[in-house]
Amino acid sequence: MKREWLTTGEMIDKLQVGEVAESSNHDKVTKSKDGGICFTSSGMNLILNTHFTNLRWRILPNFVSFEEAMKAIVKGKKVKFHIDNGKNFEIDHFSVGVMRIDATPLGKFSLQTLYNGKWAIEGDSE
Repeated sequence: MKREWLTTGEMIDKLQVGEVAESSNHDKVTKSKDGGICFTSSGMNLILNTHFTNLRWRILPNFVSFEEAMKAIVKGKKVKFHIDNGKNFEIDHFSVGVMRIDATPLGKFSLQTLYNGKWAIEGDSE
């Protein structure tokens, strides 16, 4: 499931401290502890002019390590493996304590790719 695009106002309302939002033109912003929205690249505050208010935004997942993702599966949570082309693969269970990746869409990825990949625990930041 692809993340929905948000208006600038919706993004400001939904973005939590420490999360990152990406605009349709690839600007990235984060919310600081004081509630300010600033660019991740420069730390400058987001200025609400017509350029930025007309953009669409999506809140990016908080990625975790492979180990954290596997622990979450054991606890019954769903995790997703994200790849750079925007696709992701959901995993929600082990089979008798062993994940059989060859029988899933993950079977086409190397163990190194999976271990170093982008994993997100569903529900932790959404």
